[in-house]
Amino acid sequence: MASLYDWSTTAASNASVGSINWAEGQAPSSINDSARAEMADVAKWRDMLGGAKISSGTNTIALTSGLSISSYAQGMMFAFEAGGANSGPATLNVDTVAAKDIKKFHDVALASGDIEAGGIYLVAYEATADNFQLLSAVSNAPIGNVSEDTTPTLGGALAGADNTVSAINLKDYGEVTNAIGSIGGGTQDIDLNAGNSVTGTVDTSTTTFTFSNPTASDELCGFTLGLTNGASQTVNWPASVDWAGGSAPTLTASGVDWLVFWTADGGTIWNGGLVGAAFA
Repeated sequence: MASLYDWSTTAASNASVGSINWAEGQAPSSINDSARAEMADVAKWRDMLGGAKISSGTNTIALTSGLSISSYAQGMMFAFEAGGANSGPATLNVDTVAAKDIKKFHDVALASGDIEAGGIYLVAYEATADNFQLLSAVSNAPIGNVSEDTTPTLGGALAGADNTVSAINLKDYGEVTNAIGSIGGGTQDIDLNAGNSVTGTVDTSTTTFTFSNPTASDELCGFTLGLTNGASQTVNWPASVDWAGGSAPTLTASGVDWLVFWTADGGTIWNGGLVGAAFA
């Protein structure tokens, strides 16, 4: 059965398409039937995109578009209300033409719960990859709705009645490690150009720290400092550090103490605090 998808972009090729007859010299009595058939095809296309017909199936989804299409073409779009939720990678078969993979984010297979029953979804056919690409948002939230009694475990599964996320993956947000190694006596400069995750071991009786970069400006920046054997030595801090609670923290004699420093004025004042002490 011919449909709107069988119409040609070349006007002269549309003399006769299915029940629509616009041939030269056509009988006057055929005009009303052709016009009505044309309106019906447009209405079917409208209902297919705007009517969101209900699909069947979960991972093998079937949809009757109402257009009775016989093949897929680049860019064909279909809207549907899901008749069920998927539990993994899914396919879509429109008008029994062929089942094609549904991909999110261009080339990623669907995960369980990406499509939920009652949700309305829009897909488009991509001919090169021969699949349907999901244009609407997936129903799976990236993090999920974590309830108050949920205990997340980094790198492991999250548990909770309202949460179906399988894991939290840590990401590098641009930290650069600056391992200064053995911190000798005298003055030890921490140059932020060399990295913003600084580690070192204090191994002499007295060490005075200085912070350089950025110079005084309106720049906002910060860094972390991991010190080993801090309390067994004397550590002098820059006068520009404004400590949480008004005084420098007490460091430990073994293990790693982690401190954090940040500035909102380019280094004129550094806000400092102890994150944790005596990490093994």
